[in-house]
Amino acid sequence: MQTKTADGLVRLTDTAVIMEFGPEAMPVKGEASPRVVLYENILEIDYQAPKVFSQGHLRLIVREGQTKVDPMIDTYASRLTDKKAAATLHEALQQKVGGVEYVAPQPSDEPEQVARKITAAEVSHAFRNVLPATATFQDLALVGRELQQQAGRGLLPPKTWPVAECEAQVDTGAAISARVTATRVVAGALTFGSTGALVGAIAKKDRTKVYLSITIPGDVILKEVRGLDETKARQFALKINQAAAKHRAQPVGQDADTLIKAATAVAPPPPPPVSVPAGWYPQGDIQRYWDGSAWTDHTAPLAPQ
Repeated sequence: MQTKTADGLVRLTDTAVIMEFGPEAMPVKGEASPRVVLYENILEIDYQAPKVFSQGHLRLIVREGQTKVDPMIDTYASRLTDKKAAATLHEALQQKVGGVEYVAPQPSDEPEQVARKITAAEVSHAFRNVLPATATFQDLALVGRELQQQAGRGLLPPKTWPVAECEAQVDTGAAISARVTATRVVAGALTFGSTGALVGAIAKKDRTKVYLSITIPGDVILKEVRGLDETKARQFALKINQAAAKHRAQPVGQDADTLIKAATAVAPPPPPPVSVPAGWYPQGDIQRYWDGSAWTDHTAPLAPQ
C-alpha cells in the first residue's frame, strides 16, 4: 500500500517501509530520499494523528544510530494530513513490524542524524517550495525566484534554475535553428546530445512549427507549441522574462537571515543642509560629528543639560 503525505509518499512493501520526499519537504529530507527501512530494524513507531488545524506525523525509531529530531527535518518521519489515510497506514505498518524478527546489525558509534534546531534558511526554503506557481506551461512552472521542470516521476524533486539567469522566446523552428547553437537541448524528459542535429531537423521538416525556447544556465529547454497553446506559451515567456529582469535588478539574499536583516536595517540619518557648519550635533541619545559635508564615524555622549 502507499499513502500520500504532506511532504511526499509512504510506501509499504513486503520487507520494508519506503519514505519518498518531494519538493514540499525540507532540503535535508530531499537529499535522503528515498528512505528505505527494513521492518526488522524498526524499534518503535512514533505516530501522531493529524487534527483539524494541525498536521500529524509518522516517525520510525530505528534500533541503531538515530537521534530523534523535529519531524520537519527528521528523514525518518513523514508529515500527515489525512486522518483516515494516516490511521490506515499506521495500523498496516504496526502489523508489518509485528510480524518480523529482529536481526542485530553491525554496531556503530555514529548517529545518522544530528540533533539540531531548524534553521531560518530551511524554513525559508520550504516556504518557497510550497508557493503557488506564478505561471505554468506543460511541465514547466515559474515559482518565486525559480524556473522549475517536473521530473518524470511526480514525487521526485523538480529541476530548478534561478529565473534571473533564464530567457524565454516563442518563435518558429527556422528562427530557433538560426539562434540556438553549441548547446544541448532538453525536450521533455529526453536529452539530445547534439543541438546541431535537432536544430537541423527543425530547419528541414518543421520550419513553420512554433516552439517555446528557454535559455537556462548551460542549456536550452525546447517545447513544441501546438494550436491554441501559442497564446499561453507567449504569456509564459513574457512572465519568465519579466521575473528575470526583476530579480536581476533586485538581487536579494535567498536565506531568511539575510531577508530579516534587510527588512530591519536602520536607514542612516539624513545629512544636514550643506550650509550647516562643521560641529557636534545630537542624533538620538548620542551626538555625532558633522565635517561640513558629511557625517563622520566620530560619536560622543550628549552634553549634560
